[in-house]
Formats: sequence, C-alpha cells, structure tokens
Amino acid sequence: MRRQLSILLFLAILLASLGTALVVALSMHRELVASSDAHVSRLHDQLRDRFHAFDLLLAEQEQGLNRRLEGILPRVAEELEAMVDDPLGATPEQLDLLSERHGVSYLYLIDRAGRVAATNFAPDLGLELAAAGEGMRQMFERLYGSGQINADRFNASIHTGRLYKYAYYGPRDRDYILEAAVDLRDYLQTEVSPRMDQFLFGDLLRLGTADNGHVTDFDLFIATEYGGWSLWREGRRLDSHVLEALRGHGRVVLQDNGVQAVYEHLRRVDADGAETDSLITLVAYDRSGQERLLMSSVGFALLLAVVLGVLAFLVARVIMQRSLLRPVLQIVSRLDDVSRGEFRRLPTTGVSELDVITRGVNTMLERIDDREERLLEAKHQLERRVQERTAALESLNQQLAHLATTDPLTGLANRRSFFEAAERELGRSRRAGYATVVAMLDLDHFKDVNDTHGHAAGDRILELVSRVLVKELRDADLVGRLGGEEFGLLLVDVSVAHAREIVERIRTRVMHCDTGLDLSVTLSAGIADCDPAMLGLDVAMALADRALYEAKRQGRNRVITRAIGSPS
Repeated sequence: MRRQLSILLFLAILLASLGTALVVALSMHRELVASSDAHVSRLHDQLRDRFHAFDLLLAEQEQGLNRRLEGILPRVAEELEAMVDDPLGATPEQLDLLSERHGVSYLYLIDRAGRVAATNFAPDLGLELAAAGEGMRQMFERLYGSGQINADRFNASIHTGRLYKYAYYGPRDRDYILEAAVDLRDYLQTEVSPRMDQFLFGDLLRLGTADNGHVTDFDLFIATEYGGWSLWREGRRLDSHVLEALRGHGRVVLQDNGVQAVYEHLRRVDADGAETDSLITLVAYDRSGQERLLMSSVGFALLLAVVLGVLAFLVARVIMQRSLLRPVLQIVSRLDDVSRGEFRRLPTTGVSELDVITRGVNTMLERIDDREERLLEAKHQLERRVQERTAALESLNQQLAHLATTDPLTGLANRRSFFEAAERELGRSRRAGYATVVAMLDLDHFKDVNDTHGHAAGDRILELVSRVLVKELRDADLVGRLGGEEFGLLLVDVSVAHAREIVERIRTRVMHCDTGLDLSVTLSAGIADCDPAMLGLDVAMALADRALYEAKRQGRNRVITRAIGSPS
C-alpha cells in the first residue's frame, strides 16, 4: 500500500509539473507569435504610410515634369527629323546629343509593331513594349500619328531597377513613337534638392530598420509585368517566385530558420483613380533567439518536474512511515489545481521534508508570475514605441509639406505654391474691386554666370536677388521662384504706373548689388496691365511673359509693360 501510494504521489507530482511546463510553454509561444505578428503588421502599416507620403511628393513633382516633357518632346522630334532621314535609324550618338541638349536621361524610337528600334540605352534595344500588356498596346494605337503626348507615372527600369519618368509622343502623320525617360533620383538632386533624394531614399528606410532589433529586412518594391525592383535599395530585385505567388494572393509568408519574411501587396492608383502598377512591402522578422529562449525555459521546467518527482518519491517513503497521508493528499490536491491553471501558493505543512517540495513548487509559480509581468511590460513598451513612431511620422509629414511649397535655395514660394496663392489673391481682388498687377522677372545672361563662375556663384546671385525682392515688396505682395532664374510677382492694390516704379526700383537695386565677384547682375521684367475682373491669372501671366520677351529682345536690363490688346 505504501509503495502504491508513493508511486501515485510521484506520478501526480510529475504530471502536474509537466502540465504546468506545457501550459507555460504554450502561453509563451502564443504571446511570442502574437507579438511578432503584431509588430510585422505595424511595420507594414508604416511602410504604407511612408510610401503614401513618398507618392504624394512624386505626384507634385510629376505635374511640373509632365509640362516640361510636353514642351520638350515635339522639339526633339523636329530636331531628330532634321538630323536623319529615318528617325527609326538614329544612332545612339545622335540620341545622346539630343538627350543632353534637352535634359532627359534616354530617348527611344518605337516602331509600328511596338518594338524599340533605336535608343541610347543599349539594354532596351529591341524590347517588345507592346507585349507588356493590353493597356500599353492600346496607348500606342492612340498615339501613332496623333500628335499627342502621354506622360506615364514614375516606374522602374526592367534592367536597372532605377525609377524613371516615361513620356510618349506620336508625331502627327508619322508611323513611330518618340519616348523620353528622366531618371527620378538625378532629377531630384539637380532640379529639386540633394536633401530630398537623401530624405526619400535614405532617411525613410533607416527609420524602419532602426525600429526593432529583430527586424532583419525592411523594403518596398515596385512591380510590373517584367519583374519587381526595390524603391530604396537600387538594383535589388524581387524574387520571381514571390512575385508569382503575390499575383494570386495578397500576402505571402516565408519561413527560414526562425526568420519570417512577410510580403504584402499594395494598390497604387493614378490621378484618375485607375490602378497602375503593383507595390510590394517586405518585413523580415527574426524570432529564432526568442524561440531558443522559450525552448530553454521549457527544458528547465521539464527538468524541474523530473527532479521534483524523484524528490517526492523519496519523501513519500519517509512520510508514509510517519503516517502523514493527509498532508500528502493535500499537496497532491493543490498541485492538481496548479495543472488546471490556478497558481495559488502551497501552504506549509509543518514537516520539513514536505516543506522542501512546497518551496520548490512555490518558486516555480513565482517564476511563472515573473514571466507574466515581463510579458506585460513588453506589451507596454511596444505601445510606447507605436506612439513614438506616430509622432515621428507626423514630423515627417510636416517636413514634406514645407518641401513641397518652398524653393529650397531662395526660401521663396515655389512655382506651384506661388500660383495657388496668386489665384486666391485674384479672387479677393475681384470681390473687393481693387487693382492687381502681375510681373515676370528674369536674370540676364544667367547661364553665362554659371558657365564662367560656377553654380555656387549662380546660387549666391539667386539668393541676393531674392533678398532684394523680399525687401522691396510689401507684406501683401506675392513673390515666387518660377524656375531657374525666373521670378513671378503679384502686386496688390497698385496702379500700373506704381507697379512699374516698384519693378524699376528692384531692377536698379539688383544692378547695383554687391555680388562679391567681378560681374554685375541685370534683369529684364515684363508687367501685365490687366483687370482682374476680366482676366484670369493664366492670361495675365501670358501677357507679362510676352512683355518680358520684348524686354529681352530690346536689349535686356529694362522693364516693359503690356496691356490688353497690345500686339503679340
């Protein structure tokens, strides 16, 4: 009987300890999986938010770049046809000359079959563009011989993975299409700001990889019919098997030695709401170390269970000799409660041998409670990190808003911001009935300054001129840098004669300003004599532009006024 009771006691303690270890292991594993999945989901959300900010800025840049390409492509076609009898037979050297002259990265000539017949980007020669999809083929059919231009969104090159702006032009009554490509990163560095390139392709990515030590990979891919390429790590290509799987499912999860790589599909749309191409987010999370810690904890719990079982068997033999069946049964009953998840501490029995077991079990329960407290603290830390990342994202959005409306060199409003503010001011002037005058200013021979003294000197002159404009104009007036060395003014509640005096004063100040170099700076200006109740901003700016052209034609360093009805 005593042997049977000893064996039963041993088995009861062993099973209770194993059950406790398994419950703790399963609970910790569920918490580990839930925590890593939640963190991966939050990182995917951050990627979506950061790309949204990224895409908004690209959309702002695309508007100006579209207008630029719409003006460039017809001129390129005219020069190409004057250069060669058959544009489809143009050499790479001839296309290089035209690309450099008009400020684009590459030029393509596409024949009637939708094939690249000539280009100065050798890897794309012979590429069957019409086979890229039904949308591309239909666009080509619309463009052939139409005289129209179609500007596509920024997309990745199938050979380099770099982002390019593509635009297509079908010269009227011709059987080919002229395509231009502008490298996004080169454009941002030269036309916008080198800091913008670093912000988009460096700072945003570092924020993601610094988010958590368990994140081993963090990226965003753009995918087309030809493959997928990283937006942030130039030249990195998306695995073709992953891309194929994502076409059938919106989410793909890969496991490799404790590292979980999660790919998700995002929907990117153009300005009309139509889906354009695919965006793939990647977050790789390494929980192998956490799983090893979990297995070590389970092994320790199992070892503890075996030790406790052996100890219980030895103690039981002594207890049975001392007629302590009731305390033993009480302990067995309490351990059974522990196996069901009731982690109450074992009371002392008054017998030193049994109290050894009691203290061991209570130590195990205390460790379980300590692990639960640590898991709860880890949860609170994750919540705090989410709040910190949210604040960082808001700060990034504010920086983007400032960069999108301000010229980074002069601190003046950029072209888009100036026109928006001018439209609002013209609306107020119409309602209030006061006069408004617009003017366009352009520095004379500014290209010679850059060529002779360098771009640093040119930038200094632009800053000096900007300070003159800000000092001479009133708070109510508007001034913006329209591009290059061209500035726009909107003078509020002034007559044309008064506006001419203001612009003449600006011209004189600029002519006599100290540049710190052995050169003088002059500017030409055109003033539009217009009635805001009759003319819109576009017409007024066109009049001012014609006046500016006339000032240039008459010898520069002068101010010309053009009124409604003046000869073109």
